[in-house]
Amino acid sequence: MMEHREQYFTIREISETHDVVYQTARTDLLDLAGKGYIRKEKRGREFMFIFNEDCNLENETQ
Repeated sequence: MMEHREQYFTIREISETHDVVYQTARTDLLDLAGKGYIRKEKRGREFMFIFNEDCNLENETQ
């Protein structure tokens, strides 16, 4: 997500891209959203996730 900062992702997209079951992708994304690394938005019946520019993750990894 850091490489595609402007792009929203669904749980299903993450599940398929990283070859994990839906529940694992969902749990991981919700955990990252709870920690403030990504933002979660409800669109229709599904959640969309995007990198949170305000999370200071880049400063933590250096």
